Formats: sequence, structure tokens, C-alpha cells
Amino acid sequence: MSGKPQSKGTVLIIDDEPSIARAASRLLHSMGFEALVATAGQEAVEICQARGDEIDVVLLDVVLETTTSLETLRQIRALRPEVKVILTSGYDKAESMDGFAGLRLDGFVPKPFDYAELENAVRAALARPPGNSQ
Repeated sequence: MSGKPQSKGTVLIIDDEPSIARAASRLLHSMGFEALVATAGQEAVEICQARGDEIDVVLLDVVLETTTSLETLRQIRALRPEVKVILTSGYDKAESMDGFAGLRLDGFVPKPFDYAELENAVRAALARPPGNSQ
């Protein structure tokens, strides 16, 4: 048995590339988290409407095909103002987070996902007190 604490919580993954969403889901499951997957912004909002109280962290891709990530985030925040949100992108962190200023983000994870970076970002977001985002 490792000395690593067992992870708990539910992460909503929002990524319009199904293979990336599945990869993130597998990684999160291996860390002990439950993972919900949405491949479009509207689908993510519907999941939040149906299961919002279960969602602890949202892993949001910066670029979505239909509903923009910014609009998706605004709709999710309307439903769950205190949910933790981690942005993810294959682009540069500063460039990716530029349009999200003032929207209480809880981290950034570059793609492709690195196990340790993803785990550390989710754990850090969960440990952060409500309303104390970056």
C-alpha cells in the first residue's frame, strides 16, 4: 500500500476531442476520482443542471467547437458559483488564460496531460477554500 492519500471527488471534464476527454477520464479514475465527460459546452451545462451538486471540479478546455469555453464557464458559474475550475489547453498558459481574467480560476493544466500535473492541479483546487481562486 502506498502512502498516497485516496482521492475523492467528482471532476467534470469538458473537451470537444473525445480521445482527450477519455484519456483525462482514465487518468482521473486511476487517481480515485469519479469523472464525468462532456464533449460540448451545452452538454456540460446539462450535466451541471442534472448533477451539479456532485461536481467538485470542472476541467475545461480553452477551445470548444460550439459553445465557447467562456460562455460555458459563465453558464456553469450561474448554476454553481463556487465550483472549482481548472483550464486546460495545448496552447501557452498565459495566452490560454488571457480571456478568463476575473472568472475565479483554480488552475491550469497543459495538454497533453501529465499524470502528476493533473493530479496536483485537482488536489490543489479541492484544497483551496471556496471563493479563494486565482
